[in-house]
Amino acid sequence: MTLSLALDKFFNDRATYCKEVTSQNYRVWLARFVDYMEWMKNAEAALIEMEEITREDIKAYNVYLRERYAFDAHPTNPVSSRKISKTSVRTYMVAVRALYTFLYKEGFLETNPMQGYRMIRKEKHEQEVLTAAEVRRIDNSFDLREEIGLRNWLIVHLMLDAGLRRGEVSRLQVQDIDLRKNIIYVRGAKGDKDRMVLLPAGIREKLCRYHSDRTAGEGALLLCRGGRPLTQDTIKNLFNRLKHATGIERLHPHLLRHTFATSFIYYGGQAYDLMFFLGHSSLGTTQGYVNLSAACRLLRLEIYKIDEVFFQR
Repeated sequence: MTLSLALDKFFNDRATYCKEVTSQNYRVWLARFVDYMEWMKNAEAALIEMEEITREDIKAYNVYLRERYAFDAHPTNPVSSRKISKTSVRTYMVAVRALYTFLYKEGFLETNPMQGYRMIRKEKHEQEVLTAAEVRRIDNSFDLREEIGLRNWLIVHLMLDAGLRRGEVSRLQVQDIDLRKNIIYVRGAKGDKDRMVLLPAGIREKLCRYHSDRTAGEGALLLCRGGRPLTQDTIKNLFNRLKHATGIERLHPHLLRHTFATSFIYYGGQAYDLMFFLGHSSLGTTQGYVNLSAACRLLRLEIYKIDEVFFQR
């Protein structure tokens, strides 16, 4: 079986159960593997037999990845002076492992050269949170008299005060907001799981203002200019602008979710409740926020406090 045929079978298999974005990510991650093997074997993927790619070739590819510089294959960003992270190297290698595991289990390969392969560990970064003063700086950058200003405020606070992920915010529909029960329904979240989150009063008030001149009922909750549904790229671009406007260089969408989770524990919430609101499948993932909250308390940091609705009994 050739490398190109093996990839076709793998992508077709993933398309049967993976989300479209996950399938697309596999294509991106494995494209670099293909480029390397074509260069190494001096042949096109359609002419490279899978049996010709040895475990030593895969190790050489792993070393090649570790020597690459960040953004060296990015279509717009300039090449960085730092090498790509261990986490990125691991991501590329996990995709290769998934390819070989599929081929072996389906009987397309007699042996799996990735079996028992030692993967590089991810970096462990200290999680950070936003202070109350930093959130005020972010909020002050929005003109709430304008529709775009309201929308941008909502993007930020749906992550900050409700713990949503970037993709979850972009996928929200009008019908996902229950104003009668004060609940946000998060559908098709990570792992294709649905969950419910309480609707904070501040978000409710801004949503009513944002939708005051729109017909409620169904459709995308938040819109781009021109009435198109909000995209993840729009959110990414918003945060790039916010970094410059606020001077908070570490600002990124997931930092808001970290802040929500840490604030929840810091101000009296319970770990099991947080596990429910975040959509975690195990308490072990949530435990990291318990530890971070304890560290913030020892350092007496003025962490941003999320809406009181999460502390009412």
